[in-house]
Amino acid sequence: MAFARTSGTGLTAGAAVLVCVLAACGSEVAPDNFNGVSGSALSGGDAAAGAGTTPGTSTPAGDAGDGTSTSTGGGTTATGDSSGSTGGTGTTGGGTGSTGGTGSTGGSHDAGSGGTTGVKAGSCDGFSNGPGITDDTITIATAADVSGAVPNVFKSAFDAMNAYVAYFNATSDICGRKLALQTYDSGLSAGGSHDASEAACDSAFALVGSMSAFDSGGADVTEACGQPDIRNTAVEKARQDAATSFAVTVVDTDHMFLQPWVWAKSQFGDDIKDSAFVYLNAGASVGISQAIMAGTEKLGYDWKQVIVVDINSVPNWNAYANQLKAAGIEFVQTNLASYTVKLKAAMEQADYHPTFMGDGSAYDSKLIADSSMADVMEGAYLFTQSALIEEAAKNPEMQTYIDWLARVGGDDPNPMGAASWAAGELFTQLAVQLGGKLTRESLIAAIKQVHQFDGNKIIAPADPGAKVTGKCVTVLQIKGGAFTRVTPYPYTCGPLA
Repeated sequence: MAFARTSGTGLTAGAAVLVCVLAACGSEVAPDNFNGVSGSALSGGDAAAGAGTTPGTSTPAGDAGDGTSTSTGGGTTATGDSSGSTGGTGTTGGGTGSTGGTGSTGGSHDAGSGGTTGVKAGSCDGFSNGPGITDDTITIATAADVSGAVPNVFKSAFDAMNAYVAYFNATSDICGRKLALQTYDSGLSAGGSHDASEAACDSAFALVGSMSAFDSGGADVTEACGQPDIRNTAVEKARQDAATSFAVTVVDTDHMFLQPWVWAKSQFGDDIKDSAFVYLNAGASVGISQAIMAGTEKLGYDWKQVIVVDINSVPNWNAYANQLKAAGIEFVQTNLASYTVKLKAAMEQADYHPTFMGDGSAYDSKLIADSSMADVMEGAYLFTQSALIEEAAKNPEMQTYIDWLARVGGDDPNPMGAASWAAGELFTQLAVQLGGKLTRESLIAAIKQVHQFDGNKIIAPADPGAKVTGKCVTVLQIKGGAFTRVTPYPYTCGPLA
């Protein structure tokens, strides 16, 4: 393999978005035939319904608007009757599997499960308070990169968890307790991740939905604390390996996926023999990009140009485009997060039109936010491991995420937020099941038994218990200023490299 490298030395986490969404994989096998997982399966139907067939009812009681607003540095969101536009819980909750109560707490003898469909509620007998748990609330925490060199890069994790807590509190409870959410800005640094983990240890029962580019910081703290850590994604080895850390979008950097490139080979044939990979010099993205190149060489890809972009300086996108054009590159793969559109624009300016595939972070409305950007990105391919936002009409959980995100004033929905929402769903499903047996130790033991999870179909099937990279993906193309499905509904799945 001949590498023509352009590189820098800076390490920022702007590209870590791609790490979260590069957990799609495999060859094209229908999801119904997905058999690489076993053990407990947690998924369900309509998110608005109770655990049985009867939806919980809602009696709005509060003012619309404020909801559970995000605060950084350890702020705590309101619970109960300040949970967004639905206000108080009134008579919410309702369905609790086969037996749950329907009073004002949503079930005083069994754990409420109005928002955790298909889950049998455990008895609340013997429930004991502990770290982060009082008679009224169970406090969870989310750490995400909001400040730093790339502002708001993972703000969608905060938005999604604010929305999920508001939704859950309006539809259910856990043994009479509502959720409270603390948010910690990990600041795009290992030190920030460490400080967030340390702050959350004593004040929150669990970390849920977190997303930090340098998440190795604090992995040892969380593990020593014994705190369950149900993440959006774990991107660095120390966090992946921590005994108390799990993820709903699993990235095992030792076992990468191949599916987007299996598909591309089937479509573009010999173009893959003249390929280029352009990625940011940013934390875990370097190792993941290199692992993808190594795996895809076995499929016949020849990465004749590899450009490693240093974003601590001002990247010369025009120079990169001209370099690739001069080398006769026919297929360009990028891991550039929000910078994707800059390279694509430079290619258009150079009248250079290879097959172009972005990483999963390119599935973001911000990249086609106006007509000029949409024109630049026209024809580009990308992939995702979440359900499609455009298909929410046939995906109740995705629609619920979108609706509640709007209620709490979050930014536009995206796959990153969908994965944090799914982490919230995994936490509450297991907490409801455990009921009076809920402790940090019992929750961790329960997660280890979950080998097929899709958050009520808002994400592709995952194996959080075994920490195995997910095996299903959707390939999209930007056409007519919109994201358009290319591969069959809902995903194509298969083995890992």
